[in-house]
Amino acid sequence: MLSIDEAETTVVRRIFDLALGAVGMPLGMKAIANRLNAAGVQNRGKPFHISSVHRILTAETYTGTHHFNRREAKIGRHKAADQWIAVSVPPIIDRDAFERVQAILDARSPKRTPPRVLSGPTLLTGVARCGTCGSGMTLRTGKHGRYRYHTCAGCAQKGKTHCPGRTIAMAALDGMVLEHLAGRLFAPARLRIILKANVARSAHADANRREQLARARRALTEARGRLGRLLELVEQGLIDIADPTLKERLDAAKLARYAAAGRVRTLEAATAAGGSAITKDAINRLATALRQALSSDDPAFRKAYLRLFVGQIIVGDTEVRMQGPIVALAAATMSGGLPPAGPRGSQFYPEWRPVGDSNPCYRRERAVS
Repeated sequence: MLSIDEAETTVVRRIFDLALGAVGMPLGMKAIANRLNAAGVQNRGKPFHISSVHRILTAETYTGTHHFNRREAKIGRHKAADQWIAVSVPPIIDRDAFERVQAILDARSPKRTPPRVLSGPTLLTGVARCGTCGSGMTLRTGKHGRYRYHTCAGCAQKGKTHCPGRTIAMAALDGMVLEHLAGRLFAPARLRIILKANVARSAHADANRREQLARARRALTEARGRLGRLLELVEQGLIDIADPTLKERLDAAKLARYAAAGRVRTLEAATAAGGSAITKDAINRLATALRQALSSDDPAFRKAYLRLFVGQIIVGDTEVRMQGPIVALAAATMSGGLPPAGPRGSQFYPEWRPVGDSNPCYRRERAVS
C-alpha cells in the first residue's frame, strides 16, 4: 500500500513545475538538480542528480497508477507490459502535465535531435528537407561566410547520382517560411479553417465525445504497450541492438505514443469544456500570440515556437510545403495561449575549453577564427 508523503509531494510538484516552466523558463534535468541543490533541497538525505530528477519526471506512479510485477524476482529481468499489475494510488501530478513533460523529455533527448540542431543559429535545421530525396537541408556558406545557403545534404554527401540537389539562400527560405506562417497560416481566418474539424468535434454531443475519448485512451494504452514490449525484447536480447530496423521501429512506436497522447489531451480538454473550448476569441488570441512569437528578435525563441507547430518543410524546385500537427494548434487554442517554448534541448557552447593549456587544438582554432 502506497501513501502520500506530504513533504516529498511538495518537492515532486516543484520539479514538475520547473520542467514545465510554471514560473519562468522551463528547465532541463541538470538545471533542475542545480536549482534544488542550491536551495538546500535534498533527495532523501542526498543531493539531487540528473538520474534522480529523471526518475521522478518519468514515474507514472505520481499520476495515480502504480505498476507491480514489473520484474522477475529472482533475476531482476523486466517483464512484458501486459504482465504488469496496475494499482490505483492517490495522484500527485495531473495526467496532462505528466504527458507534457514526457513530450518535452522526448524532444530534448540527444538521441532524437542533436543539441547543435536545437541551439544552433540556423532557423530551419532539422525541419527543412529536400523534396526529391527527403534528406535534410544543411547549411553551406560561400565567400568566407558572407553568404549562407540551405542545400540538400544527400547531394552534398553522396553526390548527384543520389539526388540532383537544390540550393536556396538561407535568408530567402527563412523569410518565406516566417512570412507565410505569420501572414497567412496563423491568420485568424486560416486557423479557423484548419481547426474546423476540431470545432465540429467540440460541437458533438457529450456521449459522442466520451466515446471518442475512450477510443483514444485505448489507442494510447496500446501505443505504450507496443513500445514497452519492443524495449523488453531489446533488454532480453531477442532483438539485436545493432539491427538497422530497430531505430525505425522505436521511432514509429514513440511517434504513435506521442500522437495518441495528443489526441487524448485534445479530447479531454474538449470534454471538460463542454465543446466550447475552441471559440472565435480563442483562435484570435492564439493567432496574435503566434505572430508575436515569430516576429521576436531572439532567433532561438522563434526557432523553439516554429518547431512546436511545424513538423517538416519540404523544399522543392517550384514550391515549399509545410506540415505540422493540428493537435498542437488545437491544444494551444483550448489552453488559452501558447505553451512554453521549452523543448530546446541541451545547449552547445563552442568554447567550452577556453583555456589554451587544456585544449590541444587551441592555436589552430584561434588561427582559423
